[in-house]
Amino acid sequence: MCGLAGVIIGEKRRSRRELDALGEMFTRLLLLSEHRGPHATGAASVRRDGACQVVKHPLPAQHFVGTTEYARLLDAVDDQVTLLMGHTRWPTRGSAGNPLNNHPLVAGQTLRP
Repeated sequence: MCGLAGVIIGEKRRSRRELDALGEMFTRLLLLSEHRGPHATGAASVRRDGACQVVKHPLPAQHFVGTTEYARLLDAVDDQVTLLMGHTRWPTRGSAGNPLNNHPLVAGQTLRP
């Protein structure tokens, strides 16, 4: 079974300190989800205009949150970001080593065995 984590960010101007606190809370939620799926971890931020940034690796959450890509995702959180979502995967189909099989999925990508 997989794990999910998310933070919905309402429309409000926030200080960098508040945005960092939201990122820290999201990270804790992702780490707490690891036991539901230690084989791959992914995260995405979604902006008001629908643009999204996705990072995913075939790593347990405890290692994923230490990656440079994850740090960049959190550093890019600003007043235009409305959602942070994360996924920890326990594979039932498809290799966790193939990022196209891991969540978050992006429309238009094809899953591979």
